[in-house]
Amino acid sequence: MPRRLPRQLWPLVCVAVQSSVAFAEALAPQRYEPAVLPVLAGDTDVGFKFGGFLQLARFRDDVQPYGWRLQFVAAASVHDGATGTEYPYREIQLRIDRPHAFVPPLRMVVQLIYFRTTNLGFYGVGNSTSAEPLWSGLPEGSDDYVRARHYYQFDGLLPQVRATARYRLSEHVALMVETDAQWSEVGVYPGSLLEQSLRASPLPLGEGGQGRISAGFVFDSRDHETVPTVGQYHDLSVRCGAGARGGDGYCAANLTLRAYQRILGGRLSLAGRLLGDTIFGAAPLGELSRYGGVDSATGPAGSRGIRGVPQGRLAGKSKVVGNLELRAFFLPFSVGTQRFTVGSAAFVDVGRVWTGAWFSSGASDGPFRLHWGAGGGPRLRWGDSLVIRADLAYAPLGAQVNMVPGLYVEVEAVM
Repeated sequence: MPRRLPRQLWPLVCVAVQSSVAFAEALAPQRYEPAVLPVLAGDTDVGFKFGGFLQLARFRDDVQPYGWRLQFVAAASVHDGATGTEYPYREIQLRIDRPHAFVPPLRMVVQLIYFRTTNLGFYGVGNSTSAEPLWSGLPEGSDDYVRARHYYQFDGLLPQVRATARYRLSEHVALMVETDAQWSEVGVYPGSLLEQSLRASPLPLGEGGQGRISAGFVFDSRDHETVPTVGQYHDLSVRCGAGARGGDGYCAANLTLRAYQRILGGRLSLAGRLLGDTIFGAAPLGELSRYGGVDSATGPAGSRGIRGVPQGRLAGKSKVVGNLELRAFFLPFSVGTQRFTVGSAAFVDVGRVWTGAWFSSGASDGPFRLHWGAGGGPRLRWGDSLVIRADLAYAPLGAQVNMVPGLYVEVEAVM
């Protein structure tokens, strides 16, 4: 006959059982939200994109906005380029987002990124640079035509590893630290504007190993992280980077203000963003057409800045971008257990660059002038963790080189 457990051990057994139950409840999935999509989209800058997008998000009642989220995308593009049908764009990204990582106030995001683009834009540095379709009227396939198509382009390779940590200091305020390691290669086309610029004055290309670290503060009072309709989302940060070879050292500061407001009884919402970014030091080529902050991206030209303006069209050490977007989600439906809502948006984007730091003007900046783009398009909300947007945009700077309308289809960025 089995012996009974000593009475003194029962409290320990109860604690062990309760701990096991709590641990199992924490691990038990309350809701998964998967998304598998083909990437079949147009992009003015790189052509027709194709590939696949996968997301898996796990929701738990005790963790906001979700327990964790994994995203993976692999895509390429086909484009009518300088030499005919080309495949200028290749992308592979893996992103893992874990709120309550190790301790509840800590949120970790890790990204593995690979980009290769053979037609990155370079139109010079400054706000008043000019551009025109030099290839118009030339026989397609001729040497002159190929050189003209490559005149505003260069070839870029960028594998990257990025890790971001946010530590919540209060209900709405968090400390952010981000580290970034990358390898950069730049291919300069013969006869291109970039080649001419390098002959005229040294321009750091930032090739080889690059390291960057950012730190700052985030204020977030949005009602929803993916589809905000009310609240504010601001960040202030500084970043410094340098090449492994000892060159291209720089520091930069970024301030981004975002606000969201319901209108017409909540049927519509208005989203606004104002961004300022300035760089000090020997900034490499890629930094001149990129801004930092929590949602760092290529800009101010392109899908994450002034839509309708070709990527790389505006480059400088200082940048300002303003966006105003009117949004509506009005047609909910379900497919099995998955919930969707169809919507639309209309927008106006403005911005400009300055050649120097502290928004100081150079000879290539000219008189004060803001560039703009405007348009709209449909939105698809997938559950609580994903929004897909398609935008058609017109911008005068795009019309200069016959790149109108601008077309962008992608997973929604924070804006």
